[in-house]
Formats: sequence, structure tokens, C-alpha cells
Amino acid sequence: MSAATPDIADEDDEDDEGSQGAPKPTPLPEQDKELLEKAAANVEALISKDMIAKGQVLDEAKLNEAFQDTMEVCMGVFPSGLPPWEPLRMIMEGDIADLSLRGKMDKSDTSLWWASKEFKEDKKLSDYVGVNEKTKILVKLQKKGSGAPTKEAPLDEMGQRNLMAYYYRKQEEHKRLLENEDDDYLNSSWADPKSLKSAFNGIANISLGPRK
Repeated sequence: MSAATPDIADEDDEDDEGSQGAPKPTPLPEQDKELLEKAAANVEALISKDMIAKGQVLDEAKLNEAFQDTMEVCMGVFPSGLPPWEPLRMIMEGDIADLSLRGKMDKSDTSLWWASKEFKEDKKLSDYVGVNEKTKILVKLQKKGSGAPTKEAPLDEMGQRNLMAYYYRKQEEHKRLLENEDDDYLNSSWADPKSLKSAFNGIANISLGPRK
């Protein structure tokens, strides 16, 4: 959705108008832009995968509510209505048959994938995930015949950094152990054969020499 209002185009600007004859837009006021951005952010949060982690279910009622809220914001920002070339207007009016949307997939040519398995239409969901009603899965959409979708990295960037830092510390600790003398462990408390008896008698960590 364009955050701008249309302006009348001159004949000289015909080449710059785009494939659908849209005139050059003029910038919206900052207040209107903030309203549109907030409405878009609310919709994105509603359909975010983070909702799964929160245990919140997305149903038709919530979608209709978000749709109505978005329409009210658009009607307030564009009192005379959205321009006819705006994709959002086509969606609101249900005229999306010829609208090319990025990421749109035809259900007749799309299959569901989970755990490297393609869901077949002649099988039930329970054939793949069992009959536990509390089971949650994250499926991916893939064009039929294109094979399994690409697997995501098991760790995000922060997790990879933490893992590398952990292995670095372990390597440094291993180097220090190799640099110590072979009998250095004899000075350790765990190498004392009487350490268990001393602990039970309450005489552990007792030094005969002067305290430092």
C-alpha cells in the first residue's frame, strides 16, 4: 500500500506512471503515515509465527477484526477512497483474480511439507503426526514437484556466536591442562585418597601451616 495520495499527471509524465497508469503520488502527512504503519504492524504481529510460541490461535474472527480495523484506517487517511490501482483496494473489494501478489501460491499446485515429508491429499493429518490433539507442527508450503523445501539453520546468529565462544573456552582450557606437568593433578583435592574421610570427620580444608 502506498503511503501517498495521488496527484494529477501531465501528459509528459506518461512514461513514469507505471504499468497501470498510476500518476505520481505526493507524500502523505507524517501523522497519516504513522497510522498506516501502525495498522500494518498490527496485522503483521497477528499473523506472526511468534503467536505459536505464545499459544495464541489465529481464527477467522481475529482476521475479520484486523481487516475491519485496516479498512477504517484507510478510510480515515483516504476519505475519497483508495486509488483504483492500489493493491489494497483490490483486496478489500475482493477483486484479486488478476492481482499479482508476491508470495501468492495456488492451492491446486501447492503441497505441505513437514519433517521432510510431503503431505498427500488422500491421507489424513493424523497419518503423519499422530492423534495427539496437543501436537503442534510448523509446515512449509512448496510448489508441487519441486522437492522438499530448504532446511533452516538449527541455530540463529546469536546461538552460533554463543556456541563458538563455548568451544573457544573449552579449547583454551584444554591447552592449559596440556601445559601443566603430568603430576600437577596430585596437588588437587580430588586426588587425595583421604578426602572423603576428612569430609565426613569435618576436618577438610584444614591447613597445618600459617594462614596466608
